Amino acid sequence: MFLENAVFLENAELENVLGRLPAPLVPAGLAGRVLQGLAEAREPRRAKSARRVWLLRAAAAFFVGLAFWAWTVLRPVAPRVDLAQGTAAELEADEELLAYAVERWELLQDEDLDLWLASLDPVDELLIEFAADETWLDDGSHEASARKGE
Repeated sequence: MFLENAVFLENAELENVLGRLPAPLVPAGLAGRVLQGLAEAREPRRAKSARRVWLLRAAAAFFVGLAFWAWTVLRPVAPRVDLAQGTAAELEADEELLAYAVERWELLQDEDLDLWLASLDPVDELLIEFAADETWLDDGSHEASARKGE
């Protein structure tokens, strides 16, 4: 309650002070002059904004083109993988390869060959490579194990 009385007293004092002051004198036509001065600033800037929009679009197109150019020029080129190890003449002259192809002609012509090759486990791929390349056994260990079995 004390605070309400204090606020009421402050408002009453403010009203007394404002009542003693004379009313401000406003020059005639002030509102019209202010509006007239602001009229230029309040007009829409269609010519300037249209130019600005066109300029922004042109700049955006330029930067998109520049980014595309930089992407095509500066991106790393994927290395070309040559799956065949040798020229066609070398592959045709390889007697082992020709003998393998003749022996397994039905398998090579099978429609499911791609599916079979795609379903190979990475471990199976390594085993096929190791079986095809027996140079890893050239240390003589396979001969010793063969003698033990006899």
